[in-house]
Amino acid sequence: ITESRRSWHPLLHDLARTHQVLGVDLRGHGDSEDDDGYDPVSYAADVIETAASLGVTDAVVVGHSLGGLVATAFAATAPC
Repeated sequence: ITESRRSWHPLLHDLARTHQVLGVDLRGHGDSEDDDGYDPVSYAADVIETAASLGVTDAVVVGHSLGGLVATAFAATAPC
């Protein structure tokens, strides 16, 4: 019932022409593990941690539906 990073596959090649692209599955979605904290701030913290572990220092974050809410939480809390 939930979405995954695979929903973005039709756009990834075009985006990758001018951007480094990272697709993630939110916890409990796609291939990710289940965990506690199914709220936008917890999801955003996961994305921040993933981006930091990959050395991302400046990001444009996009999302669809719940992912859009997570992108907003990311923008409000991320250090980049």
